[in-house]
Amino acid sequence: MPGSRLTGWRLALHVIAPSGIGATLYFVCSSLVLGAHLLYISLSGQAYPALFNETLMLGYANFIIQPIATITNNRDTAVLIAMLAGGAVGLALYEIISWVFHAATTVKSSQEDVGHPQLGATVAHPLSRQVIFRLLWQLCVLALAVIGLIAVAPVLHHCIQGDLHVMRIRAPLSIGAILAGNVVLLMAVLHTYAVLARLYLLRTRVFGEILY
Repeated sequence: MPGSRLTGWRLALHVIAPSGIGATLYFVCSSLVLGAHLLYISLSGQAYPALFNETLMLGYANFIIQPIATITNNRDTAVLIAMLAGGAVGLALYEIISWVFHAATTVKSSQEDVGHPQLGATVAHPLSRQVIFRLLWQLCVLALAVIGLIAVAPVLHHCIQGDLHVMRIRAPLSIGAILAGNVVLLMAVLHTYAVLARLYLLRTRVFGEILY
């Protein structure tokens, strides 16, 4: 019913299951990452598509690999990439410091007593327990995200090895099966972190129902 609050298995399903838009974004992002890695394999000189005949290989080398190599080997491009990487690291550090400061301020505020007009006395802050619960919950989710990075490493290694194998074989069906498998694995990784983001925000979707 419209406006009704989800509970039980329906609530769990809304937390874990991907939305239609989310699944589409996972597929697009996974395909782009996969395509970029296949290009990188050729750019680094590790392998070229064995499936291509001489004409396709010549066009691939002259019209795709060579222009990209020219751009990536440019000094200005290297400087830009370094600036973007430095900016990303700086932003990450800022967000961590900001989160710690905000958490400490929120906890401190929640521990202060507040006046109760009807009782004519001061009482404990009504949101004190909720603030502590949210903070501990978010720390647990962040810990799971870090553990997830370690757990995902073998999956990513499998995808990398699969891409290398794709470049070196000529069987179209095998190539399609490997690429499809890699896309599914990458989509699963993206969705896992999307679920962790939902749990961190305590929502079934980023803009969905509130869990708590």
